[in-house]
Amino acid sequence: MAVAEPDTRQTKMGITDILQNLSLAVPPIASVSINGVDRLELIPTGKSTIKYNKSECLSKPLGKVLRTYHRKMKESNTPSEKMTKFILTLADGSDSEVTEYHNSIQPLARWFIETADDVDLADASRGYWKVMYLFRYLESESSQSSTLGLAGYFTLLHVKSPFRKPRPGIIVRVCQALILPPYHRAGHGSEMLKSIHDYAENTVVDASSGMEIVEINVEDPAPAFVALRDAVDYHRFTSTEKDRINHLLEHDVTKKEFFEISEETLLSVAACMRVTKRQALTMHQLWKLQRIMSWKESFSSDGRSIIDDNLIQEVETKYRLMVKKSLKALRQEELGACQSGKDGQKALLGRWFDETMCHFQRILMTASPNNKIDTHSSA
Repeated sequence: MAVAEPDTRQTKMGITDILQNLSLAVPPIASVSINGVDRLELIPTGKSTIKYNKSECLSKPLGKVLRTYHRKMKESNTPSEKMTKFILTLADGSDSEVTEYHNSIQPLARWFIETADDVDLADASRGYWKVMYLFRYLESESSQSSTLGLAGYFTLLHVKSPFRKPRPGIIVRVCQALILPPYHRAGHGSEMLKSIHDYAENTVVDASSGMEIVEINVEDPAPAFVALRDAVDYHRFTSTEKDRINHLLEHDVTKKEFFEISEETLLSVAACMRVTKRQALTMHQLWKLQRIMSWKESFSSDGRSIIDDNLIQEVETKYRLMVKKSLKALRQEELGACQSGKDGQKALLGRWFDETMCHFQRILMTASPNNKIDTHSSA
């Protein structure tokens, strides 16, 4: 990768530091050119580690501390790992100190979120803002004190919905979700998303409106964030409160009733989990797929009869029709815009079903209690 030197006269960071930090997130830099002159001596060498200027670091957490936890991280220029401390905080967007800090770091989003726009935390025209920050404790080599360096953040827009059914309340929308590259694949995304749900469940009443937080949704999520959200929600759906799935155990997978779900049940599960009705449906479809997979494993491949094979095929067909029906309802406009007639619509539904099954199977693997759930993309 070739890099041309930017004008750093009005910035606090020099070209060497810019290239060193940039090398953490891009393919290996092969050349550096300044005004058409090669400057190969500026190419970062060795293993890079993220560097923070003093102005980028905090001496104390910004906002309310939610929790701290540890993750293993590789030490610079060595293969060894050490436990690193991270802290999650929730900051109020109306706080001038928070606004000033966020304005200084949010340009980072443009590097990683394709459609990223700056967020004006002080703008309350659509609702009020909070920011969940993830900080890493940085140990000073010259003293015993520690500072906090940014590792990621989620921006949360709180919107009042007085006419929402089945009950009014506050809808929390995740607008931007960013984990910086050095901290990918370490479970930080799942920690932050679970902390948002904990915050919603523990925030009984919003002081300004007297409303509770009734729903958490995501604005235009990237595919990797969809996977993160589904895995976290499915883990909550199956383990947090067992009574959420008791109604699913009433019918065997071979019964017609197994593939049916009432509007009342979906709304009830959505309300309990503080998710959309569509997300509640996705949780049911995931659970039913897992149940069918377990049921199929109960048949020995060696001793399986033709009758068993026919029964398995019948169950799989019912599941496929159930999922395709929901896909048809969800993507009706796209189907209507298909110019290839019924055959084209059928092919589209088939492709969407295959993509959904691949997604579901990945979720069922990553949602295992032994696996960390994380995303390397942004919302």
